[in-house]
Amino acid sequence: MDNLWLLTEERPKPSVVHQIVEIYCKDFKSKIIKVEEIRIHPVFQSGVFQFIYEVEGLKVEDVNKILIKTVSGSSSFLDFLLFKQENAPTEGNKNDNLLMAIEETKTNDDESRNTGVYQRGSKFVYIGAYYQNVKLYMLYNEELDARENKKPSDTSIFGTNILLTLGVTIVGKNVEKWFKPFKSLNELIRFKAAMRKPPAGNVPITINEVDNKIEISGRLSKPAEAGNIGHDPNIGALAMISKCIRVLGWKGDIVITQHGVKQSYVNRTKGNNKFLYICSILNLKLKGIVMPTQVALPEIYWHYEMNSEKMTSILLHILAIYNGMYCVYENHAGCERGYFRTKNGWC
Repeated sequence: MDNLWLLTEERPKPSVVHQIVEIYCKDFKSKIIKVEEIRIHPVFQSGVFQFIYEVEGLKVEDVNKILIKTVSGSSSFLDFLLFKQENAPTEGNKNDNLLMAIEETKTNDDESRNTGVYQRGSKFVYIGAYYQNVKLYMLYNEELDARENKKPSDTSIFGTNILLTLGVTIVGKNVEKWFKPFKSLNELIRFKAAMRKPPAGNVPITINEVDNKIEISGRLSKPAEAGNIGHDPNIGALAMISKCIRVLGWKGDIVITQHGVKQSYVNRTKGNNKFLYICSILNLKLKGIVMPTQVALPEIYWHYEMNSEKMTSILLHILAIYNGMYCVYENHAGCERGYFRTKNGWC
């Protein structure tokens, strides 16, 4: 009988594992046959940690065990990969049975419009260079039910509509009420043009068809005068928009304008940059920049993490929880947002 293998860069949390397994059961015609207190424990053999965690208290039909391993991505890595097979997935093996790729966030529209939608957008583009037939998910975890009746911002609607156009399943948002995929390139351009412009001095993201090419404006340099590629929300936004334009059928040139990137930076990186990877995947150009003729993407999408500080801190944290303790704050090598736990809950 096959196992479910969950690969992640994060500390695995029982509530998130439960939610992912529920989504798996819904979309792959399975069912949970037992659910009790869900606990995650490290697997040891002869006192030696095997770099595997096993999920207790959750049993799925036609699944032997639910097992978790810690990995690191080569670049823009989604938070969770779910495989169904007997043995652990192998680095670089595209024949492994990857079913689901999930991005999970606690950030909501009230806290950050750009981070909640845009910043992670490049991940859904980048994975396509390695895995084509995998279901993609954006999981909005722990959003308050009261927010479901509040109209989202235009930024949230625009970004979520793009994700839907890219075939991403949205979990944790009231999709039917507020969101729908774009049906045409003209609809995409019209929606963006109608959105409120940023304060004076900022470079707005605009989409225009000019001389048989699509031009998308957006600053990539951070700070503006650096000439680098380091503006993460815009990297995600421009990647998402460009991929959406391709999905909607545009085969001509897509040119990024007002980006602030310097030729010297592009020459220095030799294409080794996550947005330049996206440019190679989608055939994008930066206005005024001679693009690298050959961009070598990392050979594999992920690799097993075996000896980092993060591995140790996650293991210690899970051991503590398994033995009845709880943590007042966590931040494992800065890999995800942290919260303090007070007597009234998380904040």
